[in-house]
Amino acid sequence: MSREKKHISIDEALNKARRYCAYQERCHYEVETKLKSLGLHYEFVPVICVKLVEEGYLSEERFVSAYVRGKFNQSKWGVHKIKIGLQQKHISPKLIEWGLKEIDEDLYRNELTRLLEVKRERLKGRPAEMKDKLWRYARQKGYESHLISEIVNEMLRN
Repeated sequence: MSREKKHISIDEALNKARRYCAYQERCHYEVETKLKSLGLHYEFVPVICVKLVEEGYLSEERFVSAYVRGKFNQSKWGVHKIKIGLQQKHISPKLIEWGLKEIDEDLYRNELTRLLEVKRERLKGRPAEMKDKLWRYARQKGYESHLISEIVNEMLRN
């Protein structure tokens, strides 16, 4: 037995989309996905998105800025992981590069150093094992290989 998908009106979809965007910053891809899941006919999805942009509910730049700040400051992600997350949200490469420039280089390096120091305190084992574990940990957080190697080598020399 097949179930018919319920369709909602444009006004109802617009109101739901406004609430969805007002709750937190959203990108176009998230809003489009939400509207389609609500049962809005695909022809009307761009119409709603344009209206949300005009009303100030939807802004890719604001979304990218909030995403980069949140993932770096709260989740302690590195540039690679943030970039992949934005690509999965269908954000343009130029906008991704713009957003990543908001991360202060000194703060970025200091945050990686702090993360690795905290991790090092919890690790046991030989220096070679510790170096490997620290490197893998920072890599899965999305930090760059050259920066990880530089900081880990510096830490283990001291």
